[in-house]
Amino acid sequence: MAAIQALVNQKTKSRWGNPNTVYYALAKSEYGRKGSAACNSTTVAKTGNNCIFYDVTQGDIVGACKKFQGTAHDCFLKKGDKYGISSTSDSSSDPAYITNVGWDFPSGIGSVNAYNLVMEWPGG
Repeated sequence: MAAIQALVNQKTKSRWGNPNTVYYALAKSEYGRKGSAACNSTTVAKTGNNCIFYDVTQGDIVGACKKFQGTAHDCFLKKGDKYGISSTSDSSSDPAYITNVGWDFPSGIGSVNAYNLVMEWPGG
C-alpha cells in the first residue's frame, strides 16, 4: 500500500499523511454508488472496470493456535493434537473470521485496483 500511496502523492503533488479517511470515503462512495455486487472480486470483469476496491466475499481466516496454560480459547484442537485451528468454537471447526459483503475482518474494504485508486483520488 505504501508504494500505491507514493503514486497518489506523486500524482497529486502532495503528501497525504494518514490516507485512511480518503480510502474509506472512496469505498463508501463506490459501494454506495454501484453496490458492493458491482465490484465483487469473484464476479467482476478483471479488466476494463472502474472499481477502486474489489469486495472480497469468499474465504475466511483460519490460523494455527494452541492451548495456553492448559486452555484453548477460540481454538479447535482434535484430541491428542498439540496445535489446532482458530474457530468460534472450542468443540468444532467453525471459521473464526468469514468474509462477507462490505467491510469484514479478513479483507477490510477489499483488495485495491492501484490504477483506479490513483486516478480517482480527490484533488488529483
